[in-house]
Amino acid sequence: MKSIQLRLLLGSLLLLCHTAFAQQTKVTGTIIESNGASLPGVLVTVKNTTKGVQTDLDGHYTLDVSPEDILQVEYIGFKSQSIPVLHQKVINITLQEDVVSLDDIVIVAYGTQKQKAVVGAISQIKSDVLDKQVATSVVGALQGTVAGVNLINSSSQPGENPTIRVRGIGSINASADPLIILDGAPYSGNLNSISSDQIEAINVLKDASSTALYGSRGSNGVILIQTKKGKRNSEPEVQVKLSSGVAFDAVQTHKVLDTKAYTSYLWEGRKNNYHYVLGQDEATARKNASDGLVSHLGYNPFGTDQPVDYNGNWTVKDPLIWETNWKKELQRNQAFRKEYNFNVAGGSDRTTYFLSANYLNQDGMIKTSNFERTTVRLNIESQLTSWLQVGANTAYASSNQNFPTQSGTNLYSPMNWIYAMPSVFPVYKRDANGQVALNAAGDRIYDYGNASSKEINSVRPIMSGENAVGILFNNSTVNRRSSLSWNGFVKVDLAEG
Repeated sequence: MKSIQLRLLLGSLLLLCHTAFAQQTKVTGTIIESNGASLPGVLVTVKNTTKGVQTDLDGHYTLDVSPEDILQVEYIGFKSQSIPVLHQKVINITLQEDVVSLDDIVIVAYGTQKQKAVVGAISQIKSDVLDKQVATSVVGALQGTVAGVNLINSSSQPGENPTIRVRGIGSINASADPLIILDGAPYSGNLNSISSDQIEAINVLKDASSTALYGSRGSNGVILIQTKKGKRNSEPEVQVKLSSGVAFDAVQTHKVLDTKAYTSYLWEGRKNNYHYVLGQDEATARKNASDGLVSHLGYNPFGTDQPVDYNGNWTVKDPLIWETNWKKELQRNQAFRKEYNFNVAGGSDRTTYFLSANYLNQDGMIKTSNFERTTVRLNIESQLTSWLQVGANTAYASSNQNFPTQSGTNLYSPMNWIYAMPSVFPVYKRDANGQVALNAAGDRIYDYGNASSKEINSVRPIMSGENAVGILFNNSTVNRRSSLSWNGFVKVDLAEG
């Protein structure tokens, strides 16, 4: 009986020793890509466990496993693999690129995730969409592309930041602007200082679960902008892009009365005032309406003192001395755009780099409006040791924005002036004979309709002292911006696994 018990005890000890020995088996190997280059930072785990390591700079790994374990190998941009250990001591793995899977990766507050694992409301726009759009602002691609995001432009001035609203307005008194995160850091500068060709992806976090990490700052939504970076083990890739374009009015301005129609309606209004308001008889009202018409206007582009006779007929036979087309004087027929991009990206087995330069020159539809920008960006990341990674993103932007008044109720607002100022009144000062007056230097003088002289062509009955064209070309509002931004990071792996 004792011998049987002794044999059972010895068998159990041998089984435990065998199990312990199996658990202590070490598997080593190297992970490379299809071109033979080693892949650092690849995650190698034991399937269905939390045990795992990352490959070092040379793509090597060492992991304690059991023969029945299965190795799970994952790396962004490559196809995942599952490999049974069995009794192998060395397992070398070659990963195949998976370009399609890159579209399934989205940027979230704490890094990146697979899109299928994200439960929050997140929308993403990749660089291929941005490349197809012609937009001065990088967030211009969100309009009509991302549900729940509205962009509001208050004018056609190029270089202006649009008003961004994510899922409407969440507060009456507080700001409704979303939080902008550029390469992991909050960004409060001008969005037009960022060239769209430097952007890899834009992610919009719209609900509470997606923006939780940012607290109250993300209550109006968060827009994450990630700039481009180089790829490891790749030759320098140079891209040069030259583009030009032209813009026209999407909606034509309303037609306005020409000089003949305006003067005829003015005569009719004066005749009705004399007849129905002042009580004059029909004949007297017609005579007074015709006789005082030119003196009422204060200007005479007709070449006659009675452009409309007593019967309301147009009497001007010769061409008018002038007839001002205010839209032509204030607005361009088309606005041109030129943009030049230069990018170079690449990397070694330890360091990646991305260098970009951009120049943009864009006109607005209002004359003298213009936006000119030059940007330079350099992104560098380097794996210094197996446990230390550093990186830096540096950007410089310089811009000049000529910003004339374009809208509003100001008398000199171009759009207000086009609709309110009749073509009877001239752009440049005229003498009593209707000829253009020149100053001592021989230059034309803008007519402000407020001359001290009581002669004809001197004083306007409306908008006296203003001239939208003169203000547009003589008064310039130029916004000059220069910005230098830098942000860096240090990543330290304190322990494997």
